[in-house]
Parts: sequence; structure tokens; C-alpha cells
Amino acid sequence: MRKPYRLTADFVRRIDRPGIFGDGRGSHGLQLRVHRTKGGDLSKSWRQMLRIDGKLTTRGLGAWPYVGLADARRMAMANRAALVDAVPNIAPVRPKVSGPTVLEAVEKVIELRRPTWKNGATEAAWRGALAHIGTVGAKSVGTLTSADVLRVIEPLHTAKPSVAKKLLDCIRLAAEWAIGHELRSDNPAKVAKSALPKRTVQRQHFAAVPHGAVRGVMERLAASRLVAAPLIRFVALTAVRHGEAAGARWSEIDMAAATWTIPAARMKGSKGTAREHRVPLSASALALLREQRERVGGHGLIFRNTTGNPVARDVCSKALRRVEAGGTVHGFRSSFRDWCAETGVAQEVAEACLAHVAGDVERAYRRGDLLARRRDVMERWSRYIAS
Repeated sequence: MRKPYRLTADFVRRIDRPGIFGDGRGSHGLQLRVHRTKGGDLSKSWRQMLRIDGKLTTRGLGAWPYVGLADARRMAMANRAALVDAVPNIAPVRPKVSGPTVLEAVEKVIELRRPTWKNGATEAAWRGALAHIGTVGAKSVGTLTSADVLRVIEPLHTAKPSVAKKLLDCIRLAAEWAIGHELRSDNPAKVAKSALPKRTVQRQHFAAVPHGAVRGVMERLAASRLVAAPLIRFVALTAVRHGEAAGARWSEIDMAAATWTIPAARMKGSKGTAREHRVPLSASALALLREQRERVGGHGLIFRNTTGNPVARDVCSKALRRVEAGGTVHGFRSSFRDWCAETGVAQEVAEACLAHVAGDVERAYRRGDLLARRRDVMERWSRYIAS
């Protein structure tokens, strides 16, 4: 496939040969890196070449498709603006700083935290928020003030609250890193947060398909040729979260024992609450896996898109809209839980099927995972929603 003068979304999606592809003149050093992983999968990621204090530096901007071409260009432009405050006909002067800049400190935090993240979505969210940091990113992390933080966060606090929260977290963790390296003694992000007005957040639940209508959705998905259809059907059959299924690998499946073991690193949880989860596989789930193995082979990711990467949540959402499901991928967990409640499934078994973490006291006394009882429930559920 021939590379265009400037990268296009179609080129980024279709390119399947390893290499580094620049975005042409005026791209502020933006590049697409394509390479094969040790497992043989094709990986695509964004990076930016910048000259900082005369030294050529490479900055990662996240993995595709979590970060699209337009987002990568916005981040590259923001990084460039943070380094040079362009004034017409005046040579830009970079102020002397003590210690690294805020953006450089954030990069350090990203490098430290990347191995603990379950997928590239977290880093993509961070970098999407950092695109709004402006000239504050070029300030020394050691001299950053709460006024600096408020200057960038206040305009976003009401207009883009989720971006404001994520950006504030990035700055807070960068300041914590600076405190740990004795570059400063306080955290201006915490002071700025306390100065922001409180927002009333109304909790929203994921739209769910009524459990009696799930079978129809499953049939329409099975009849479609949508790339996300097998993943969505597997999510519905197992009642797991999208990220757990999207990252599933053949090495985690024991077809003989009809069991899928999800490692703790990919389970929801924090501060030590995440733990390995065994999922009993129904006859319908096993049949779907056998079909998928014939389709994509028996190694690496079980559910992947045309470029070999995990199927993103928004792709699943579009597929559900195509088949007029009227719900979300995560909503199938609610469909399953409603069915459990209406068919007399014991609460502790239903919660164990959903991998909900029990309280400290309950967890201390109940050590088993109720696999045998869960297997019976999941088999009955699969017969209910799949022909």
C-alpha cells in the first residue's frame, strides 16, 4: 500500500507492513509506527519527534485505534505549542527552568504506570486530556502553582468535566512524582481542586436490552457479518465486561474443562481487590469459540479486528445500533442480572457470575468461587438467549 503525502484515516487503518510513516510537512513531527509484537500481532502506535533544549526527543502519543489520527494531530500540536509560545517576528525564548517540565513529569508517570494498565485505553484517555494543557505543560514541575493549574482546569470544569478531571489527575500525579524526587514539597493540583466549585453529578446507568429480547439480538448478530458480532455474543453468553472479553487470548481457554481463566491484571479492581476469575463456558459459548478458532486461528487474541487489534467498545456500540439492539455492550450484564433475579438464582451466585467483589468480612469467610453452581446458571442462561 503506497503511503500518501499526508497520513489519512484509511491508510492508518489498512497499512499492514512494519515501518515508520511520517505525517508530512506541518505535522509537528507526528509519526505512525507499525511493528509486529512477539506474539505476531500487528501493533500501531503514535509518536512525536520534538527538539527540546537542542536535543531530539521522541514522545509516545498512544496506541491506535484507541487514539485516532485526528486526536494524534491535536496532541502533537498541543505538545508543540507547550514548548514554543509563537510570537510573530520574535524569536521564541524558552525560560530557564529547574527540573523537568510538567509534560516531561507526566511522561515519567506514564512510563511507570504503563505496565500496570490493562490496555491502551487508559493511556489514550490521559493523552487526550493532555491535549488541553496548553502552555502550562511547558512550566517547570518544581515551580508550578495552584493558579497555573486553575488557569487550565477552570474553563474545562463545566464545559468538559470528564476531560478536566482526567487532566487534573495527570497534573496531580506529576506533582506527586516531583515531591518524591524532592523537586517540590506540596501538590498545587490538590489545592486547585479544593478551589473548584462542586458539581452535581447524576449517575447514569448503561442502557440494557430486556432479558426477554436478548435472544433476538443474538440471532441478528449471528446473521450479520459485523466484525464485532462474535465478541458481543460472547459477552452476552458469559456476562463479562467488554475489556475482559476484548483482551481474551486462546491461552486462557481450557476447552476440555470448559473454563476461561481471566488473569487478575485484566479484571476490574484496585488496591489489591482485583483477582483471577474463572468463567464457566456453556455449550453455546464453546460452540462460538470453535467457530472463532476456525475463523481467526487458535493463537493470540480470540476477538480481533481486521488489523489484529482488540475490537474497541465504540465498534461494538455501532454494531448494536446496526442490529437495533437498543442497549449497550455492558448492559448485557444487567440483562443477565435481571434474569437471575426473576428466575430465583441465589444472590451470591449471581454476584459471583458477574465477578462482583464481596465485602472484606464476606470475602474472608467465603474463599471458593462457586464454580459448579455458576456453571449450572450460565448453562441455563445460554439456553435462554441462544438457540
